[in-house]
Amino acid sequence: MHYKVIYFCLWILTLTACQTEVRTGLNPGDFPPRFKANKVSDNLEFKLAKQKGKVVLLNFWASWCAPCISELPHLQELHNQLAKSGFTVVAVAMDNDLNSVKEIADRFHLTFPVLYNKSTATSSSYKLSGYPESFVLNKSGRLVLINDSINGPVIKIKGDRPWSKRFFVDQFIKLMAKE
Repeated sequence: MHYKVIYFCLWILTLTACQTEVRTGLNPGDFPPRFKANKVSDNLEFKLAKQKGKVVLLNFWASWCAPCISELPHLQELHNQLAKSGFTVVAVAMDNDLNSVKEIADRFHLTFPVLYNKSTATSSSYKLSGYPESFVLNKSGRLVLINDSINGPVIKIKGDRPWSKRFFVDQFIKLMAKE
C-alpha cells in the first residue's frame, strides 16, 4: 500500500513539473527572452508579456540605420491595417540616443509601441547581428516561424521588409485566426 502512495506522489510531481516548464529562447514555441525597455512616448516600462492575446511583430532597429528607417512606414501601415484585429508592432530602438529615437517616432507618426533599449544583454539574448531584425509572436506570446519573402520559413527576419504588402499581411491574418 505504501508504494502506491509513493507512485502517486511521483506522478503528481511529474505532472506539475511538466506543466510549469517555460521554455525561453529563440526556437519556435519558445517564449522570447525577457528584456527591459521604456516606451519613448511616456517613458513608462513596457512589458511584452502584456501583449498576450495579440499577434506581435517584434522589430529591433536603430535611429542611425537607413534600412530600419526605410521600413518604418511599412510597419506603421501594417499596424494601421491590423491593429483592430488583434495585432501590434513593437519596435525596440537599440540606440544610444533617445532624442533621435523620439524624433524619428514623431516624424513617422508611429502609433505602435516604440521602445528604447541600449542594453547589450538584450542584443545578446536575441542574438542580434545587425538591424533591423524582427521576430513574430503568436497570441500566446510564443515565437513562431514566418515565411520570409527571401529566406523561406525563419524565426528571425534579418533586414528590412515591405511589411504592409499582402504577402506578410496574409500570414499575420492567419496567425490571428489561430488559437
